[in-house]
Amino acid sequence: MSLIKALHVQADTCADLGSPFNGQILHVIANNITPGTPLTDRLLCWPGDISARGHSVPLRLAGALHALVLDGADADLASVYPPHPAPNDTDLWRAIDNAMQTHAARLEHWLDSPPQTNEVQRSAVLIAAGQTLAARYTLPIALSELGASGGLNLMWDRFALRIGDTTYGPQNPAFTLTPDWQSNTLPPHASPKVVERRGVDLNPLNPRDPKDALRLNAYLWPDQTDRLMRSRAAIAVATAVVDK
Repeated sequence: MSLIKALHVQADTCADLGSPFNGQILHVIANNITPGTPLTDRLLCWPGDISARGHSVPLRLAGALHALVLDGADADLASVYPPHPAPNDTDLWRAIDNAMQTHAARLEHWLDSPPQTNEVQRSAVLIAAGQTLAARYTLPIALSELGASGGLNLMWDRFALRIGDTTYGPQNPAFTLTPDWQSNTLPPHASPKVVERRGVDLNPLNPRDPKDALRLNAYLWPDQTDRLMRSRAAIAVATAVVDK
């Protein structure tokens, strides 16, 4: 698959998953990128599978650009990102092209590693499972996670889950998850006691390290601000150790 095709496919996927802005970014890059610089030549000549099933090159680039916005490295690029109104394609490409030229070395370094996120909405099912296990066995819980990235989902007992009028979790949670619960059965109420939490990852991230925290947040899509707020709240309470 060519880079142009992979960008368009990923753009459509982002739009379908509720991120029209990330879709616009990737479509705009696909429609305008040309060879002639070390960065664009690397992208256009990337070896191997560059799609989401392989190296996820479009998402690597999108995350790299978002990182420039999140840490304030490129004010011009930030001016066309949320929460600002959606720009037209011409203005968006101008800002992206300028960023790719100005921050080429930083973007190339970012491209060296695959995307890494911790989607903390996944903790909804962990909270429900924790309630069920604690009610059934009344035993302390030791958590172990493979591919833990920054270990944010190892902190699920610090988050709350609300299903209809019923809320599970601590009195002062970092945030409350409200998934579309499609079952007539609710978890029992219990008090899970986590006594150990630890993860492993090929490339562990430390959420307490600003660079690693930036990486976790940059791969969240810019117009999905609720995800970014939850991620930051989870990072604020993260204590789990993730080993390499």
